[in-house]
Amino acid sequence: GLLRSWMFRVELVGAEIEHWDYLRAKVAEGWTDEVSEKQFSVFKSLIQREAIPDHRRKRFFDPEYNPSGRSKSIHDHFQKNIRSGSDISRHPRFYRYLSYFISGPDIDMDVALKFASFVESLMKPITSGDDAPLRKRAREICREHGLSSGDRDRFFELALECQLPVSFARSIREAVSQVK
Repeated sequence: GLLRSWMFRVELVGAEIEHWDYLRAKVAEGWTDEVSEKQFSVFKSLIQREAIPDHRRKRFFDPEYNPSGRSKSIHDHFQKNIRSGSDISRHPRFYRYLSYFISGPDIDMDVALKFASFVESLMKPITSGDDAPLRKRAREICREHGLSSGDRDRFFELALECQLPVSFARSIREAVSQVK
């Protein structure tokens, strides 16, 4: 069910495996042209294979999936903030998104499992009546784990992983943003 789909990591193939392992090992040491090229290579391959789950791709390219973006996608913001003609997939700040494309939200597994279990416990289909309980449970989990409003985007991404509509993900993000 839902829990297994959330734990789904994009399966890397061929050179992607070697390049991703290299990236993860080298990224903390500093950014080099070689790191940049490996990142570009992995992203290009994932795009060509159409391996990135749709909701993760939309998180980067679709303004509706960027709640704090003032009607611009994350991609749009990148385009605006880097040298024109540069390939954003070679940029050091893109590593966070490549990691998200491959592994999903950067959130504690216990937090993810608690939230996904709650979503799975709700009657299907999810309706507007489920919004308040989802918001409440997200805030409870944040408090249980010492999380704060700074984790709102992780919960937004987690809600998308749980196959909730973007409107619910936005609502959950807003609820988490109120956690002190």
